[in-house]
Amino acid sequence: MFQHIWRDYAACLGGRFAPTFIFLGALSLAAGCSDDSTPGTPTGSGGTGGATTGTGGTGGGSGDKDGSTDCMPFADTYVANMSKPGKNNLMSFKIVESTPAPPAKTDNAFKVQVTTTGGTAVTEGLKVRVWMPDHGHDSPLPPVVTYDPMTSTYTIKPVSTKVMPGIWRVSLRIADAMDEQISVDLADFNFCIP
Repeated sequence: MFQHIWRDYAACLGGRFAPTFIFLGALSLAAGCSDDSTPGTPTGSGGTGGATTGTGGTGGGSGDKDGSTDCMPFADTYVANMSKPGKNNLMSFKIVESTPAPPAKTDNAFKVQVTTTGGTAVTEGLKVRVWMPDHGHDSPLPPVVTYDPMTSTYTIKPVSTKVMPGIWRVSLRIADAMDEQISVDLADFNFCIP
C-alpha cells in the first residue's frame, strides 16, 4: 500500500538506501497495525462531550500521485475535548478545541488544557512543536503559546499546517521549571491534513 512512497523516496536518494527504507516502511506498518491499545494504535471514540484517547503512528503517505492523502490509519480523529495521557503518566493533555475544526491546511488555533493526574491545572511550562514526522521538518511558523488563568486554558497559534498535506504532529510537553530541555511529561497528537 505504501510501497510507492518508499520507492519514490529511495529514487530521490539514487536508490542507495532502498532496502533500508523498505524495511523501515514494513516495520512502521507492523507497529501501526496491532490490535491492542499499545502506543501507535488509535483507540477510543469521541461523542458529545466525550474524549478520544490514543496515539497515531507515522508512516502514512503525504500526497500520493493522484493528489489524495493516505494517512488516516496513522492519524488521530479530531473531536473537541480529545485527550491523551502523558507518556510519563503524570499529566493529561486535552485539545479543547481547534479553529477550524477539524484542523485543516491553514493556520489553525488550538485551545489546550493540561492537568496533573489529580486534576490540578498545569499553569506554566507548555512547549509546542508542530512538525511532519514523515518528513522531519517543523512548521515554518513557530507557534505562540499564551495561558488564560480564568479558564485554565492555553491558546496555541498558529498551528500552521498550510505548507503541505500529510501527517502533522502537534507535540505538547511540559518543560521542567529548572531546565527547559527536560520534559516532565509529553503527548503527541497526529492529524491527517488533506
